[in-house]
Amino acid sequence: MLQRRTPVNENDTIFLDLKKTRQLHYRFNCMLNNLTETGLTASFEDRYLHTSTAVNMNGDTWIDFEVNADAASAAANRFYIVFKKTVQYASIKATPVEQNVVVDWALENGTLLDNYIVERSTDGNVFTAIGKVKAGEAKNYSFTDVSALPGVYYYRIKATSYSGAVGYSETVKVKIVKSSPALYVFPNPVTDGHIQLQMNNRIAGWYDLKLVNNLGQVLVTRKFMFQGGTATQNIETGNTLTNGLYNLEVTGPGKKTSIIKIIISRK
Repeated sequence: MLQRRTPVNENDTIFLDLKKTRQLHYRFNCMLNNLTETGLTASFEDRYLHTSTAVNMNGDTWIDFEVNADAASAAANRFYIVFKKTVQYASIKATPVEQNVVVDWALENGTLLDNYIVERSTDGNVFTAIGKVKAGEAKNYSFTDVSALPGVYYYRIKATSYSGAVGYSETVKVKIVKSSPALYVFPNPVTDGHIQLQMNNRIAGWYDLKLVNNLGQVLVTRKFMFQGGTATQNIETGNTLTNGLYNLEVTGPGKKTSIIKIIISRK
């Protein structure tokens, strides 16, 4: 059983001194208490097997190992425990898209992460979880807070590792204003391959549409004659677009271009 009562910090390493072993099966018990809120995660490293095991930040972790005829399996410096920052965020932003808010965040790095919890607040102090995103190999993630009422909101990301450690992002602020724009898409996010473009009090003439991804690539183009006034234009995108944030560029008579942010979100 391994015990250490002194505080731990980022990049701290505890070296274990393995002595007086025989060719037998052994078990380590690492016991950590109340370290989930430190923003750190711990891993138990085995130089001989070249393995890394996540350590529970608030409880017991059992590690089985064997000493065999290979002298390296009994090396005194075989084992050590490393503490690292759970996650380092590169950026976080919240973008109003009609009555929704798109929260995007990017990572510098993360250690043994399990999931991300998107938290929202109306005062910047008390936060409530509103969504969960599974962690993976990607560095960029997104979550849509659907149908947010007009008002001021604060968002942050809580990353949780497999060992129970957590790491918070910075807090970002966004304001939702109730309005009736001349051009908007509904519903947004788009889930069925059809973009419904609402046109309010627009002049008659030819309109050009371009759907552009975040790399600046034009994926869909359309041209149609609008009779003027208020109506809905249906734009079929098919089922080839991946989930994410897109720009719909609408150019009307007079060559004035409006850009509408669209979320593609298929189940």
